[in-house]
Amino acid sequence: TDMHSSADTNASPWGLAFDNNGNLWVADSATNQIDEYNSSGILVTQIANTNLNQPSGLAFDSTGNLYVANFNTNTIVKFVGGVGAVFATNGVPGVFGGDISAVATLVPEPSIQALLAIGAMLALVSSRLARCRHFRRAGS
Repeated sequence: TDMHSSADTNASPWGLAFDNNGNLWVADSATNQIDEYNSSGILVTQIANTNLNQPSGLAFDSTGNLYVANFNTNTIVKFVGGVGAVFATNGVPGVFGGDISAVATLVPEPSIQALLAIGAMLALVSSRLARCRHFRRAGS
């Protein structure tokens, strides 16, 4: 399906992910927004949030929360019910899924690569350091 429409403003799509409903979400690094398309290719949601700064990767957990990697600010933003807040940044502990200790130490220019095993592991890649970091749910 061609996802381009008159309301579509994707200038530099960088990351994408499918949610539990099969909708496609696209991170646009140039406009600092996230776009949601339904299965017919219709743009249904746009998120333009002050916590977005060159979004470079997307992932959903098993409960539908959206995680966005910000390339310029070296942060991960978690969206719950459409509201985004920084949940991990360099050296600052956060909580992932209620019980994953997410200490994102030195992950400059991050990109979310995977949210695996039904939300048990979040994999981040740093293009600057050429390394991958992952965070596991306690006990997994």
